[in-house]
Amino acid sequence: MSTTWVVVADRSRCSVYRRQGGLALDPVEQIAHPKGRLTNGDIDTSGQGRGGDSVHGGHGFSRHETSHEHDVGVFAREIAHRLTTGREAHRYDALVLVAEPHFLGILHQTLDAPTRSLVRNQIHKHLIDEPLAELAKHVPALLS
Repeated sequence: MSTTWVVVADRSRCSVYRRQGGLALDPVEQIAHPKGRLTNGDIDTSGQGRGGDSVHGGHGFSRHETSHEHDVGVFAREIAHRLTTGREAHRYDALVLVAEPHFLGILHQTLDAPTRSLVRNQIHKHLIDEPLAELAKHVPALLS
């Protein structure tokens, strides 16, 4: 029997559910990342500075990645690692990823190629706050 993991996430929380036949979703794991709720102003940004000097046309520079984006990437990599571990242990045969568009893109990019090949669907919706009974109503659409 085929097993699908449905991964529902946002920048600070992730719920992983298992579906084996039927529409029922069984909880597998909850992953919390409280830093995902912080803003850049809440995160230590002491590493930022100025490039150059006033004699040579000093200028401010912005990092390509904000502190908040870095923390979001750390969380996405943690989720990806757990999905890789699950794949290697043969705990699922297919994946469905559900998250708001920006985080979904980051998460998808962090998956290794073998894990990414098991993604059957990606849903660009913020459903992490949905109760399990409500989330289960979305299952047919998630798996289509």
